[in-house]
Amino acid sequence: MAYRASFVGFFPADNPKYVCLVVLDEPQTSIYGGYTAGVIFKQTATRIAGLDNEILREIEESDPNKGEAGPHPGCQKYEREAKHRPCLNPIKLSLR
Repeated sequence: MAYRASFVGFFPADNPKYVCLVVLDEPQTSIYGGYTAGVIFKQTATRIAGLDNEILREIEESDPNKGEAGPHPGCQKYEREAKHRPCLNPIKLSLR
């Protein structure tokens, strides 16, 4: 029997701008979308949020440590680019 795992989510949670559907055909680790496709949704949403200036601005404005945080130590993007945006790890994404 073939399974499909799926997860649909939206972000940002407070003021949705994007909707993303992830479907895995015959997932290898689990048939439950929250365990497999949900993780992919979160990774995808985090990357998209990092490219969207409006979402990035909202995150920076809501950050209580504004101005204190530097790049995330393990962030590969920092190593590749001279200009680095604040790392979005962790980011407030709701997996509702």
